[in-house]
Amino acid sequence: MHNKPTEKIIRKNGQLLVINLYLCLMERNINYNDGDILIKDSFGDIFLAGTIRTTMVSAVICTAGQVSFSLGGTTYTAMANDIVILPPNLSIDDVVLDDDFDGLFFALSYVKFEKTIMSGRGLWPLMMYTRTHPIIHMNKQEMKLALDYFSIVREKIASPRDFYYKEIMLLLMETVFYEICVIINRHIDTNVLTVIAKQKDLVFRKFIDLLSTESIHSRTVADYAKMLCVSPKYLSHAVQSLSGKNALTWILEYATDAIAHELRYSDRSIKEIAHAFEFSSISAFSKFVRIRLGCSPRDFRNKAYDSETGQKGALS
Repeated sequence: MHNKPTEKIIRKNGQLLVINLYLCLMERNINYNDGDILIKDSFGDIFLAGTIRTTMVSAVICTAGQVSFSLGGTTYTAMANDIVILPPNLSIDDVVLDDDFDGLFFALSYVKFEKTIMSGRGLWPLMMYTRTHPIIHMNKQEMKLALDYFSIVREKIASPRDFYYKEIMLLLMETVFYEICVIINRHIDTNVLTVIAKQKDLVFRKFIDLLSTESIHSRTVADYAKMLCVSPKYLSHAVQSLSGKNALTWILEYATDAIAHELRYSDRSIKEIAHAFEFSSISAFSKFVRIRLGCSPRDFRNKAYDSETGQKGALS
């Protein structure tokens, strides 16, 4: 008999990772989890019921049985050859899995999703579409292609974790999600798509584009509002209503991700990185890193170096 999962929050490096849905998966036999990517190839040992929440961009390829759930007051049922796409910050009610339900689950952190896949032209309306149309039925050819992609992912998971392992996994997941976007585009209602592309959505899309611009390192809502020619209040409302997260949270998440990348891969000194990201001092930069990444910039850089090389080393 399955035990009902406990509602609690998992955190990694001080950042929210998963709530309930991902906890259920992670407490079982997970195939892959690196903080940005979560993969599980069976629901056989999973119990889901009641209300679940999402914090990552998630997808389930249904391979057997049925699953029903309620989203925004509307009840949906997915079955074999369906793909369920779940954007983050959703509360999904009345979840019921058939006894014979099974599927393939994969999820990508929203920050990674926005910085990679959503940077592609025209993809933002497609993902907004899934908030009200979460189930897409795939034909036989689409289903075969989806299973083939997942087979490649399985092969990579089983391979030795050498250099660039995480980067390769990210690229594989990007490919899978791009293919999902292609499938969505084939089934999308163009009238609904037109409604999605309104002013508030455009402001949010441009906001994400600015966050993805490597030369912009501001960490205030006011600065981004000025660049978008809107008031800070309007920007905050648009971002909150469309994504479920406030503008400052987005800004800090992107800044944290960019700083972590610099510390992990750049040969610039910590002082140079602090200056590049417009911190008033190394002390202010170190405080930000400690709060967001859970350790000092030097310690984070050394840990990243150790994990890449398997050796101990002191980097500055």
